[in-house]
Amino acid sequence: MIFRRRYRRPMSAGTRAFVFPLIGVGLIVFGIASYFNSADLQSLEATGQRAEAWVVGSRTHETRRSSSSSSGSRKRTDYYITVRFQTPDGTSIRDEREVSSTVYRKYQHASLDTPAATQVVYDPANTSKWYEINDLSSKGSSSGNSALFLPLIGLVLIGVGGFSFYQWRNRSTAPAGPMPGYPPPPPPRPHPGGNDHVLYDANNRK
Repeated sequence: MIFRRRYRRPMSAGTRAFVFPLIGVGLIVFGIASYFNSADLQSLEATGQRAEAWVVGSRTHETRRSSSSSSGSRKRTDYYITVRFQTPDGTSIRDEREVSSTVYRKYQHASLDTPAATQVVYDPANTSKWYEINDLSSKGSSSGNSALFLPLIGLVLIGVGGFSFYQWRNRSTAPAGPMPGYPPPPPPRPHPGGNDHVLYDANNRK
């Protein structure tokens, strides 16, 4: 079979002037949200309660998303671990949380029969808000990087959109060019010999 590559027309200046700023604003908003999430995770890492815990289970969850390209569907894999720990007042906690692939691979063989020791950091006022200690550091760094770079990329896209708007506006307001055949060609000049009644074409001399 012969696969033909689809030709895609380049995005016009008017489209860029509209789409790029929208994407830029979205990235800035997401960056601000990442900043607050990073600050929350860093606060939990600094002031949260630490506890020895056991990983007693792990699992993965795959999600397929259809794609318009020829590559077909895309697969996304989420990773989870189940942790059991105890608070200082004797309350036993057993809960599941999504973690990074790195943390999952570390505990993927853990089970009730062969639990794996770990450490968690949790909020004493809300014990459901807990993180495996390595995963907490990883997510805090990731959110911090997003809070730094996404707004910068958003500002660049807004700038590109503004420049595209400038181009589009200049093209739409530019005066129309001269009509074909205007102005008309000059009339034939008289013959240099002095005979005003004899006309000749200056471009066709003999």
